[in-house]
Amino acid sequence: MNDEYVHGEGMRLTFTPAEFDVLCSQARKHKMPVRKFVSWMVKCFINTVPTEETKRAK
Repeated sequence: MNDEYVHGEGMRLTFTPAEFDVLCSQARKHKMPVRKFVSWMVKCFINTVPTEETKRAK
């Protein structure tokens, strides 16, 4: 199994096999495909970061 996950929306993320296993189980729990779950998870994380930090990161 290739432990590198390449997302189609411009995100290039790499997970260990153990991390990918957790992502798969969480995606099943939320009844989403893994790609959609990862995209949703990243968007949720970005939305929780305070605005001043996101401005500084740009």
